[in-house]
Amino acid sequence: MCNCIAQEHKDLVGARNNVSETPLFLAALHSKKEAFLSHHNILQENGKGHEYCRNKNGETILHCAIAGEYFGKFAYQIINKYGETVANYFDEEGPPPPKHLCQKARSYK
Repeated sequence: MCNCIAQEHKDLVGARNNVSETPLFLAALHSKKEAFLSHHNILQENGKGHEYCRNKNGETILHCAIAGEYFGKFAYQIINKYGETVANYFDEEGPPPPKHLCQKARSYK
């Protein structure tokens, strides 16, 4: 459903809500991998993407994946597609996502 709407109204993929979150950001926040990949592909068609990876607090799509403990393939795909752009951003609380990952004990089990 999400993909059908996004394909028909591509301008909505870059729309922001009142806290400056985009559909791409929200897909990462809620670990909706298929929606995330669909939005990513649409943004890449327009030569965009990186500018839609943060909210107004500075959190990135990778911060969301790590905070939600969506490590596995989803966080890896975010790093693979956005690389250092999201891995090195600081949010309002401080360190970039790799340091957040080190603080998550469950990531080492």
